[in-house]
Amino acid sequence: MRREEHRRRVASEASSRGGSLIGSYPLTATAIGQRIWAMGLTIHYHFRSTAKTSERAAELVEQMRHLALDLPFEIVSKQFALEGRQCAVDVHRINNRATPRARLLFTATQSVPLPWSMQWIKSEGGRIRGPQSIVDVSPLAVYGFEVAPGPGCEMAELGLACYPREIEVTYDPRDDASFLDERFNFRPEKWRRSLRRRGLSERTPPGKGVERRKVKTRLGGWRWMSFCKTQYASNPRCGGVHNFLRCHIGLITMLERVSLLPTVKIEILDEGGYGPCHGGEERSARRGVDSRRGVDSQHDVAALSRQVQEWNAMIAAGAGALRDGLRSDFEAPILAFPNFEHLEFQGQATPHLDEFLKMMKATVDASVN
Repeated sequence: MRREEHRRRVASEASSRGGSLIGSYPLTATAIGQRIWAMGLTIHYHFRSTAKTSERAAELVEQMRHLALDLPFEIVSKQFALEGRQCAVDVHRINNRATPRARLLFTATQSVPLPWSMQWIKSEGGRIRGPQSIVDVSPLAVYGFEVAPGPGCEMAELGLACYPREIEVTYDPRDDASFLDERFNFRPEKWRRSLRRRGLSERTPPGKGVERRKVKTRLGGWRWMSFCKTQYASNPRCGGVHNFLRCHIGLITMLERVSLLPTVKIEILDEGGYGPCHGGEERSARRGVDSRRGVDSQHDVAALSRQVQEWNAMIAAGAGALRDGLRSDFEAPILAFPNFEHLEFQGQATPHLDEFLKMMKATVDASVN
């Protein structure tokens, strides 16, 4: 159920609402290093289709692939089909993710919250309600392909997948939010109170409450959720900002064209601000716009160019501070930039990063000492 992993994810989401780069949970220097490694200007996208059959879903994915072939991408793979037993794989046990099929299956695997694990979580932006336990849902079928936009850019996986309506999971009282405190620790007294209310012996151990339960996945229809980090295509060794613009604009162009396919709805979140910054029904209902057709897109190339340079400076400042504090072989993609020192200096001079850098330095000093 990966409680610790999801706890960090919820903390990250909570911190993003509160505007902090570090988050509301105590982080170690290693955790900050992992976050800096993972940071980077990214395009997030979510497809949904009302296709009625797997054949129609495969046809739509092939149409997406042909849209990609019309753009100046480095590589567009063939379409891959995964069905039945090919999907019944624990993605966390895949030793070789270097194959397209493995990467597509890993991307297609969704996580759903366990309903008994919902709990209020404190964050800098207030309190949010989220699950502290999740479970993976393997798809029933996957049709997808890969796009390599250009040097330095992450691979983009695109496709459609369908999922079971419900799954069977193990219920354990020790994962039930009703019996946990704010630090997610199991409280025996809460368990005993529950036993008393149900007329059961207070000596009944939590292990006796373990049972199999069915959980609705709420993953209806055909869908796809993924992202592509484009920032490091701006590495001068890969072609610099010009290469980044080609990769980033190419992906946004393809996604906006995909949104025009019949039965397909798409939500796009472009951290670079070139394409839609928000997508989906929530924004459409609030502002009365059709984000499927890119109404929110700015298509401002100059602004996108400035944005990636600001991101490079921000991440260089954080990576530099962590590397200097740890005095070790800390690695991050930004360190491979030949102009890293210049970017680091620019980032250090950015006023709104002061608090972040101070917090990170204090955390690193505490870890080292």
